[in-house]
Parts: sequence; structure tokens; C-alpha cells
Amino acid sequence: MSDVQIDVRIGVTIITTPDGQRIRIFHDDPQVVTLSVQAPNMDHPEAETPDRPWQPLRPATGEWRGNRLELPDGVEVFKNDLYTVHRTRYQWPGDADAPVVIHLSIRRNDRHWARDWRHFQKIKNELVDPECEGVELYPAESRLMDTSNQFHIWVLERPGDRFPFGYEDGRVTMSNDLLNMGSRQRPLAEGEVTMGPEDAKHAVEGYLAKNDPGLLAKMRQAGIVNAPDPLNPNTTDPKKTP
Repeated sequence: MSDVQIDVRIGVTIITTPDGQRIRIFHDDPQVVTLSVQAPNMDHPEAETPDRPWQPLRPATGEWRGNRLELPDGVEVFKNDLYTVHRTRYQWPGDADAPVVIHLSIRRNDRHWARDWRHFQKIKNELVDPECEGVELYPAESRLMDTSNQFHIWVLERPGDRFPFGYEDGRVTMSNDLLNMGSRQRPLAEGEVTMGPEDAKHAVEGYLAKNDPGLLAKMRQAGIVNAPDPLNPNTTDPKKTP
């Protein structure tokens, strides 16, 4: 929230915004009032409380402007302090071989746009399964649907089913830039971190040795990692050579 100063004087209201802009509204109200109010911060609300404790999603009813809605068959609603989610079991029409997916339709309760990946992962884990994989679809423009701040995850119903893409390095989480490579990371909750500095180095070394040995060699020369040259495993670390 941001402070906005409002002065109501004879014939004019002066609004001073946080960035110093002054807006004058002329009128005939013979009042003199000075007040300070809290105006909505136009930055994304997730930036204000990125680490607020997560509240589990609970079954809820469908509502519109305070009135209860009768939901279509198969649609379930879940809600917490931040989100409302509609869950539906779905299969592509007319294709018996298409995989069954769980469609999660997500919105913030304040109707702001939502873009917290960790929250979406928690929603997927709670409403389907931690070992089910889901995707967001960026469609062809010819079937684009963009009508509100509503977000969608399509989750494979069967745990263990995998998409033919993604990383294959196990579960990897780090709280900060352990390798001092200039990246940024929002702190993880206690118990969420799986990788310390040495583990991070070994993981990066293993990944680059398999996928980009040239970059690994440059990182080794810069002292970022101390792995032997994958193209010459007998090479020792130059910093340790007598």
C-alpha cells in the first residue's frame, strides 16, 4: 500500500500521489479537510508478501457476487486465502486414446493477475498429486483464450506419467546463488532446500559434463567449479598443482 495525500479546499481538491504528481479537481464544496489514505499499490501484490505462509486449499462452493452457483457436473471448487481453483477431469473430445488430465482453473481472490510458480506447484500437488506432471499451454493464436486473470494447468491424471521433455536431474532446490554466477533466487521455506554449496557444484559439474563440456571447462578455469576437464579426466585442478 502507498500513502496518498488528499487536500479538500474551497473550490479545489488537490491529490498528491506517492511519486509527487499533483492532481487538481475543481468544485464548489466549501469544505476544508486534510486526510491521508492508503491507496492500492499498483505493483503486483505478490511482491508485498512473497513469503506469506501457505494456507491449504479447502473445498468450497461456487459463488458469483455473493450468490451461490450450481456448478456443472464434475466441477469442484477449492479455496484458500489467496486463490480459488476449479478442478475438472478432462479428456480431449472424440479421442479415446488421449490421456486423461485434470484441468485446474486458477484465479486470485482479489482478481489480480497471478504469476507465482511455487504457488501453482503447491496447487497442483494438493489438488492432484505431487508425482503428477502438469503444464501451462501457450496456444496457437487461432485458439487463444484471454478474457480475464484466470490461469490454467493441465495435469496428467496418473502419478508417474511424464512429458517427453523437462529436466532429468532429480529434485533440485537452492535458496540463493551458491555458485556466485549472478542469478537471483527468492528464499525457500525451511525444509525445502535440497542442495548446499558442494552439492550444487557437483550437480552443475555433472550436468555440464554431459551437456556442455566447453562451458564447464571455462567455469573450471574461472575457479567457479573445480572439476577435472571432462575431455581429459586426468587433468588436475590448476590451482592445486604445485
